[in-house]
Amino acid sequence: MFNITFTRRVGVFVCAATMIGAATPVLASPVRPAATTAHRPTTAKASAAVSAFTVLHAFSGGSDGADPLGSLLQNLQGDLFGVTLEGGSAGDGTVYESTPAGAITTLHAFSGADGANPSGGLLNLFGNLDLTGNMYGATQSGGAHAQGTVYAINQTGSSFTTLYSFQGTTDGGAPQGRLVLFIDGNLYGTTSSGGTGFGTIFKLSRSGVITTLHTFTGGADGGTPFAGLSPAIRGIGIDGSLYGTTSSGGAFGGGTIFSISPSGVFTVLHSLAPSTDGSAPSAELVPDTNGMLYGTASSGGSGNAGTIFSVTPSGTFTLLYSFPTSPTTGLNPQGSTPAARLAFYHNNKIWGTTAFGGANGQGVVFTFASGTLTVVHSFAGSADGSIPQGQLLISPDGNVFGTTTSGGPSGAGTLFALPE
Repeated sequence: MFNITFTRRVGVFVCAATMIGAATPVLASPVRPAATTAHRPTTAKASAAVSAFTVLHAFSGGSDGADPLGSLLQNLQGDLFGVTLEGGSAGDGTVYESTPAGAITTLHAFSGADGANPSGGLLNLFGNLDLTGNMYGATQSGGAHAQGTVYAINQTGSSFTTLYSFQGTTDGGAPQGRLVLFIDGNLYGTTSSGGTGFGTIFKLSRSGVITTLHTFTGGADGGTPFAGLSPAIRGIGIDGSLYGTTSSGGAFGGGTIFSISPSGVFTVLHSLAPSTDGSAPSAELVPDTNGMLYGTASSGGSGNAGTIFSVTPSGTFTLLYSFPTSPTTGLNPQGSTPAARLAFYHNNKIWGTTAFGGANGQGVVFTFASGTLTVVHSFAGSADGSIPQGQLLISPDGNVFGTTTSGGPSGAGTLFALPE
């Protein structure tokens, strides 16, 4: 049996998995060799669907970055855009571009003053499909006050702008979730600290004017939101509110699901009961076309390994799946600790990842449909990567792209593709 303690530090979940009765945790920091030189793609052309799980790029921890985290974007040519939490020329993370075949170009290397440790991924006006060439993101630390930043970067990396540096006071600090560009033209997001110590919800104009919409108390309203916000899509419209989660607080201490209007009207929709609903949700909610929101809790549930749930915009909560723990081995063959935003396929099949568990304990890629969870790939660590925490991107070219924050030959994470 294993006793698993689970925290989030600088955007990466740190797990101490200790055998009951043992004295030391079973986790070591990876050793990363010196950087290899990244090269710029000479072509940008969508590729055919892969036939099996394929590692497109193994990050070296040097100039190409380390610990890729957050959501990917894809442009019309099929190129992918993402961020790494660490690595780059200053060790503070990168924004990168990759061809569908895995040729990496570093578009920007963070240096501290312009931010450090980006974790939520990138967004564009059109969500996961980059049509305008302008991308927005946030860093957890760095900036003028070392509390994180919001930035804009174009598709070539030739233009980078720090839109705002958090102060860690009433405006919040350490944003870790993905931003959302709402229909009013403003950026919305959360901070995991600052305010009264439990984080905030903010609105930021693209000219850099910030408004704090809500300050979490750590009590009934929740605290420490790691995830960003999501709109609820109703058919072809949006209901006017944004939805999110907190990793702690609420009536039962397992976190909350909430809604907030652009003017700051805040409503707790559901408080998670850890033993049944799950606890510590850490990923953005994802809407379907009928206004239902889907999400994960990273721990709790009947197996204490996390859950998948749905919630309506009015707060009706439904538990869809509880990741099981074997009563004899204490292991999680279906995965444990779902920490990334889910992704919808056109036939209502949900794709997702877990950071741990599976056949090798290094995390899995799964699909979920009609109450059945199917493990598509179990990570092994040194070859294919481990601890996947970014949202999968379902591409029009027939591939499913994703990243792992660790593992691979250098221990610095991987970029991979799977067939749909």
